[in-house]
Amino acid sequence: MAYDNSGYERSRRGIETQYTADTAANDYARSISQQRGNRRKADQQSNFKRGWGRNASAWGAKGHTGSRGKSGFYQRAIGEYASDYQRDRARLSQDLRSEQDQYALAQQRLDAEKQNALAELEAKKRMEIALLAENIQAVAPGIG
Repeated sequence: MAYDNSGYERSRRGIETQYTADTAANDYARSISQQRGNRRKADQQSNFKRGWGRNASAWGAKGHTGSRGKSGFYQRAIGEYASDYQRDRARLSQDLRSEQDQYALAQQRLDAEKQNALAELEAKKRMEIALLAENIQAVAPGIG
């Protein structure tokens, strides 16, 4: 009575295949998320640059800039515009880091699930081998 290893190998390959597919999907989603985040950052910077010129010229048209210098209203408005940009940029960066952290956590979960599945499969294999050995020992005295 020989131990048939094919079922174990089929299950192990299934676990490995599923892990590979899940890891590839996670890596792809992480990459797409990073691309989207980089686009959002580039769009934000572009909008800031365009808005800067419009804001400055609008304040100039109202007479807040000129040969006498820049008014306090102008300086405060431009300062708020710049600080709003910095705040929004920092929030966007934090959001992107959080997204990337979620993908890293998902990968850790996939790694742990794979290891647990392989460990359970190995334990089942050992149990089947031990049971087979017991059966052989029980039958052995009658053979000899």
